[in-house]
Amino acid sequence: MKSVKNLPKSNDHMFLAQSEESIKHMLSQWKIQNLPGDIRLIHTIPSYTRFDGPLFRQCAEDVLNTWDVISTSLIDINKIRRVSTDLKGTIRRQNAMFYEIGFVLDVPCQNIIGTFKNDVYFPNHAGRENASPVGKVINSAALFEHISSGERKLKSNGERLPPVVGGYNQISSPMEILNSTNNYKHNEILVIGKSGVNIYKGLPATDRIEVIAIVISPKVIPRNHSENVEFKRRWNIIKNNLAGLNPNVPCQFI
Repeated sequence: MKSVKNLPKSNDHMFLAQSEESIKHMLSQWKIQNLPGDIRLIHTIPSYTRFDGPLFRQCAEDVLNTWDVISTSLIDINKIRRVSTDLKGTIRRQNAMFYEIGFVLDVPCQNIIGTFKNDVYFPNHAGRENASPVGKVINSAALFEHISSGERKLKSNGERLPPVVGGYNQISSPMEILNSTNNYKHNEILVIGKSGVNIYKGLPATDRIEVIAIVISPKVIPRNHSENVEFKRRWNIIKNNLAGLNPNVPCQFI
């Protein structure tokens, strides 16, 4: 997605199956001030691989605002299972986060292009070399074509799922999504990263996404983790690195 021209023109409407007023009403519920409690959009990354990725090397907000489409999930941060310091055995916990490191986001509602109660395997970097967010653009139309067609990226085992019926341009309310999600799976909310893209008739162009917090939530917690030197060392390295790259963003270990 090189420029605005690769997405619908400002007088077009991506969501042809839904009325303009319906879209505006639904999107308004996704404004951060309208989300109840600590229900937030979060983009997650793995802790066990890809430590050379851009979010381990640069300010997260600067990075995310250069990406075409970002996969996020809607979660209730208060429902992440806490663990006691005197844990008697190793536990594995699920918290509706895809990975263990989460960037909590304030996303302008007009940036949201699709909301799904499960992982839809969206090809976030379609049209870029090696399907990388920093790859050279080799097909500027590919991303919008995928949004329209519902074509998915390959699963890790090489399997290709059938296209998403109706394409990726589907909007549900936050509570409808959250009520269909439990801690053992994650939903997928697709948002445009770049500013200045006209998506919806009658709404502003996409705007800057803010990173308002970082949440670190290991899935495997060893017994007596508060005294486990290696466990604490590993996660403190990650936390300190992210805090250093994002100095004005609170970084919380849960």
